[in-house]
Amino acid sequence: MVGGACITASASVARNGNGTGALRCGFTQSPYGRLGIYITLGDTSCRTGEFLIHRSFYTAGTPTKFGDMERYPDGWICGGQMGTYSCDKPSPSHPTKAVLGLACRGVGDGVGCPRVEPYPAS
Repeated sequence: MVGGACITASASVARNGNGTGALRCGFTQSPYGRLGIYITLGDTSCRTGEFLIHRSFYTAGTPTKFGDMERYPDGWICGGQMGTYSCDKPSPSHPTKAVLGLACRGVGDGVGCPRVEPYPAS
């Protein structure tokens, strides 16, 4: 399981101008601390992204072949560890929608919740 209690929905979802990442659109709270929320693919709202990451910490899904990922009845597959969490729909290998949650405190090398996500956008 992976998410945290939703605390706030904020700012509109927008891609970084150079196409290399997504802007942080909100935050959620997890058992491990605050997470920044990024919509990295598709038209998912920030509030939905916060909910998805939150749910994955507190509600078990069905285990999948994607390692530490679990499938939920609404078709989302969520998982993660060490400060980096994600939800994809319909699958991690062929997503049409994707959400990323990054720990705001360093949990490992380079993990944090910067204004612009540090990974290439999907």
